[in-house]
Amino acid sequence: KDAWTEHITLIRAIAGHDADEAQRLMGRHTERTIEFYREETASAQEAAFRPGGGDGSVSHSGSN
Repeated sequence: KDAWTEHITLIRAIAGHDADEAQRLMGRHTERTIEFYREETASAQEAAFRPGGGDGSVSHSGSN
């Protein structure tokens, strides 16, 4: 389920004055968004520490 679908579903719950459903949907959306950015951040950090990753200005191979 993508973010746009989550947004539409949330808007429908709000428009329908279903506070409990809107709260549930917003909580789930927030959790998914946080997890997405955690994964993206971890992937970017891993790439930066790989040989040839990042801008190449610092070696993190353990042998300085």
